[in-house]
Amino acid sequence: MKIRAVVAAAFAALFLFAGAARAQAPTTIGEFKSIVLDSIKTGQALKAVESNIVDVTNRWNDFAGRAQYHQEHPCYYEPGHPEQCAQYDQEAKDLMAEGNRLVQEHDGYVAQRGYITSHFGVQMARLKLAKFFGAFGPWVERVQNCARMQSILAATICLAEAWEVHP
Repeated sequence: MKIRAVVAAAFAALFLFAGAARAQAPTTIGEFKSIVLDSIKTGQALKAVESNIVDVTNRWNDFAGRAQYHQEHPCYYEPGHPEQCAQYDQEAKDLMAEGNRLVQEHDGYVAQRGYITSHFGVQMARLKLAKFFGAFGPWVERVQNCARMQSILAATICLAEAWEVHP
């Protein structure tokens, strides 16, 4: 699962780069505000997916320990009596099915994380491109500073705080 995480991170970075290349600046302050709200929700959704990934990773680690124990303690039966290991064989099948389910669940969350990260990157690029002046200028600049943050979690918190004081 570690290799899959590295590959997923590489794709997420690619999506962020591609997202920035196609982002368009909002044309109204209403659209700008909408992007801010969407970005806050997107950041919160990413936090939930990250929590799910941690949960499935913990369950994988538990599973891996049980699978290793199973492998290290094989069943031996008397010649001509394979039924003596039927329980062991069933446990092996159950472990294989559980491992497959965990990998699929993990991969699903990683795919969600990639999509969410990509969407967030596009929204941040759009916020950074905005040009508004007058009464909105200082607030827009504050939001754009949030959009420049490298951490999605930090940017989400920053955006939520900026939203609380929006004009």
